[in-house]
Amino acid sequence: MPGISMYFMGTGKDRSQSDQLFPVFHDTFDPGTTGQTKFLFDGPGSKGRDGSAWNPFKWKSRLLGTSHGDSWRTNVRDALKQLAAVHGGSAEETVNLVGHSRGAVTCHMTAHVLARRFPGWTVRIFAIDPVPGGEFDFSTINPFDGLSLTGVRPEVLPANVSEYVQILMENDANPLFGVIGPNQLSFSGRTHARKLAMPGKHGDCVKSNFNEYPASRISASVLSGWLVDGHVQASFLLRPAAFAEAYARLWLKIRGGLGQGKWTASTTSGTKRAAMATGTMLGSAVAAGLLLSPTLACTAIGAPILSMTSSYWKNDRSADVPNSQRGDPLYLNSHHKSALMLCPTFVAVLAALSQRNAHRFGVAMRDLSAELPDTHEVLCILGY
Repeated sequence: MPGISMYFMGTGKDRSQSDQLFPVFHDTFDPGTTGQTKFLFDGPGSKGRDGSAWNPFKWKSRLLGTSHGDSWRTNVRDALKQLAAVHGGSAEETVNLVGHSRGAVTCHMTAHVLARRFPGWTVRIFAIDPVPGGEFDFSTINPFDGLSLTGVRPEVLPANVSEYVQILMENDANPLFGVIGPNQLSFSGRTHARKLAMPGKHGDCVKSNFNEYPASRISASVLSGWLVDGHVQASFLLRPAAFAEAYARLWLKIRGGLGQGKWTASTTSGTKRAAMATGTMLGSAVAAGLLLSPTLACTAIGAPILSMTSSYWKNDRSADVPNSQRGDPLYLNSHHKSALMLCPTFVAVLAALSQRNAHRFGVAMRDLSAELPDTHEVLCILGY
């Protein structure tokens, strides 16, 4: 039975944006049938979700979607409606939920709804940098939204989620872009959870230009392999050597020429960054709120103040994104290391180094430059 895949885009992003990964992946690499086994949902605050940019009656909806994530409920309802129409009679299904940013958090909420409506179904989630935006942006206190989610928190995943994979970006420093990482996440059942810490900023893993954004090449292939495990024969799969070279290009992009251990994302703590940005953000919130309505003004002013002590406001990625290879001069994460260890030419370089055999090392480095030229360049920069 073919698996079902549902893609939820992030804030302000929609399917017309060719620079975004999800529309390209949905149209090109996912072989499913649109509207039957594969679905794509525009993000909160996007013109695809809330109307054309020029529409004078939609600008308020788009502003709320961008600032508070409004319309995530609409996406959940639409997902439920489409699944019920096409697969509602099935006793068992596997639904693969893929999302970025608020779209990833929407996957969490969709899983909760599916647990109630289709208790026999299995849910798998692939979440790229799940950022709720603010402490209350995914509030479920509304009993009239038709979703029966009162009291549900996006940080707690239901028991129907069999597998949960996260790609977490290490180097985003923007206030209110705190991520639902391992420190915040909990599971109601026996969910197999994995995480992949990736150097870069919030959107670096969801771009369609793989040459400019090597992190997106990596995430697209990891996503493909994950979908294959969920009965979707996605077609963008990299071999270990290709993974190693993508990581080397990422290394060169963020560390190139700086030498060992000299590159850091930021020396400013999350709390200090939040304090520095408070005046600007509150000023913008007041202007937006007064322009729209007195009620929104209170919301816009109050939400940042109430959430100032939360990890989402502070966005301390150094604490929220664990990485066993953080600070290593060569390996960007454990996945990078494992990919290199599956490349015989790289293993030969390590063997020659351990043996202190200059001749064998020279031969191994020449072989490496032929097979993995970007990795070879990285080693040369590091002084090997």
